Amino acid sequence: MTDNRITIGPIETERLNDVWPVIGPYLVMGAENEGDMWEALADIDHGRARVWAILEDGEPVAAFLTSVIDGNALDVYGLGGKRMLRWGKALTDAMLRVAEVNGCEKIVFKGRKALRRCYPEIREIGQEGPNLYHYERAVA
Repeated sequence: MTDNRITIGPIETERLNDVWPVIGPYLVMGAENEGDMWEALADIDHGRARVWAILEDGEPVAAFLTSVIDGNALDVYGLGGKRMLRWGKALTDAMLRVAEVNGCEKIVFKGRKALRRCYPEIREIGQEGPNLYHYERAVA
């Protein structure tokens, strides 16, 4: 999925070893912010999660995982990256399309309060820690 200078796309599991030096640090950053990296790696290994990269003008700037959960929600998690204000809307648009293709009614994710500036039409649905919130976005 491309939005002018921003490209968002999945990475095939077979290619992860090749691209890990470039996207691995972003995934580790995302795991530090919200969860367990070993669990995320197990999700990838067992086909429960898909790895994605975000490129700006061909330069990797972020990486994250997605899973369909509860049969109706696209979980976007493990997001780590830089310059989020430049690609946040493109990410939202791309994940809305992925959610629609997968028959999901909503997108769910965690993050800091500042995410409200990056992602349009999200709503806070809970808080996990001092600066970690649960959000969702309806797929309309």
